[in-house]
Amino acid sequence: MAIQIREYQPKDLEHIERLMNDFEEYLVGIDDLSFMRPFADKGREYTRLCIEKTQKEDGVVLLAENRGEVVGMILGVMHPQSRTSVLEEGERVYARVTDLYITEEYRKKGVGKQLIEAIELHFKNKGCEVLTIGVLAPNKNAYEFYKRVGYKDRAIDLVKIL
Repeated sequence: MAIQIREYQPKDLEHIERLMNDFEEYLVGIDDLSFMRPFADKGREYTRLCIEKTQKEDGVVLLAENRGEVVGMILGVMHPQSRTSVLEEGERVYARVTDLYITEEYRKKGVGKQLIEAIELHFKNKGCEVLTIGVLAPNKNAYEFYKRVGYKDRAIDLVKIL
């Protein structure tokens, strides 16, 4: 398996849409609070909004490709600190991974690690000091993966339905 990591190009939109739809379907299936909703016919709009966000927020979309087939993606953006964060923590340059998805047949084969390392290098070269990633609580596999590649628990959001 010869995985190549490369930047998104406009011709890749269909591939990103497919991955985003698969990712959403996966998240809907594990969301025990049922907050996530299937895209139905909104997957294209969601994908375009995510790509626009990376462009507006000095981010990047990276794709994992195996022999011309797109098998994974990672999206990230620069993440400016709020004034309260600066007061609490001091000034730091942050970036945030907004989405990471690998097709099922390529999971646990090093593709996620390659994508994480590539986006870390990308943001490090932009002067970032901290990269953050959120994970849906029931997504235990993703959480364990992030821990294995060096990410630490920092904050936990709790939700109560009123």
